[in-house]
Amino acid sequence: MPVEKRFLDPEDFGLNHIGHMRYFSSKTNIKAPQLWQMAVTWLHDQP
Repeated sequence: MPVEKRFLDPEDFGLNHIGHMRYFSSKTNIKAPQLWQMAVTWLHDQP
C-alpha cells in the first residue's frame, strides 16, 4: 500500500495546533469534527 501524506493547517479547522495524538482527541472532535470524518472516510475507502 502506498504512503499517503497530508499536511493540514490547523487554522483551516479553527485550531491553534493539531499534533499527532491530538488529531483523535475528543476536544478536537468537538472543535473540528471534519478531521475525524476525513479519517473515517479514508479508512472506509481502503480496499
